[in-house]
Amino acid sequence: VYLPISVVSAESSRELRETPVVKAVKKVAPAVVNISSEQTAVSRNSPFSEFGGNPFFDNFFRDFFDYRPPRQYNRASLGSGVIIDGGRGYILTNAHVIGNAGKITVTLQDQREFEAKITGEDMDSDLAVLQISSSGPLPSIEMGSSDDLMIGETVIAIGNPFGFSHTVTTGVISALGRNIRSENKIFQDFIQIDASINPGNSGGPLLNINGDLIGINTAIYAKAQGIGFAIPIHKAKRIIADLIQYGEVVQGWTGIEVQEMDAGMSQYFQSRDGAAGGVIVREIIPDSPGSRAGLVAGDIVVAVGNRNVSSISDYRNALREYGVGEVMPFQVVRKGKRQMIPV
Repeated sequence: VYLPISVVSAESSRELRETPVVKAVKKVAPAVVNISSEQTAVSRNSPFSEFGGNPFFDNFFRDFFDYRPPRQYNRASLGSGVIIDGGRGYILTNAHVIGNAGKITVTLQDQREFEAKITGEDMDSDLAVLQISSSGPLPSIEMGSSDDLMIGETVIAIGNPFGFSHTVTTGVISALGRNIRSENKIFQDFIQIDASINPGNSGGPLLNINGDLIGINTAIYAKAQGIGFAIPIHKAKRIIADLIQYGEVVQGWTGIEVQEMDAGMSQYFQSRDGAAGGVIVREIIPDSPGSRAGLVAGDIVVAVGNRNVSSISDYRNALREYGVGEVMPFQVVRKGKRQMIPV
């Protein structure tokens, strides 16, 4: 007796194995680039190096001290980036990837190489925009949204860790709104993920399961093991626009001076106005946006947009999310009543 055997073709098997992660990577990978920045330095290991460059002394020291004059060398600093505008050749990456860079070379997945120029960089957000010129359109990725991220949802990171091109790691979102310290700087509002982020991943894209760009990976936390961080794309969008238009981030001006509340002030305003936190408007500059909006000294700012404010640091970070000419919705407590005032 012969039993029928169902044969699955290789093509059908491949389709069954093509998971959402595979589809997302296939969609985005061509837009992920490798960035190498060459730096020129001079080695000065000899006590006679101050005479370097003079042919007479070079020959003298070479004959009698087996000395060789100092030579220049290049040091490549590898990182990642993602093409966000294929028509104009704009690439988004981390600012620390191109810090103190000389010649910057961008390599695509198909091994094409381009020399890039810096359009703008912002060290406070650790973001930078590069530009390359191509005779034809380049692969690119559209920026998604990071406003509705969920803790536990699957994410995908693509980058070039330790020079290994187009490495893919997956994980989940572990936390949102993380603040991390690097040397003497605090970076705020990061996405924390458990996908591996190593040196070389910096500047590469963080994707959701649909292949949408939701963040820019960064490897600034050297002690991290099994912990990665990414800059949310909603925070990056305005910075990118400023870097392309002005070459730097232009901060909006409100004309509002605020101060934090100490324990005594917090207790007083909570008993009087019911305001449990926030910052106090100390001064309004006449004929400023804040003055024209109707804010007055003594108002307690408890939120700007959808960001709660409990310190000056919170307030300043909220301001960075708005550009010149945009409307900032201030939520203030005045005489015990909460109200929204557009500035």
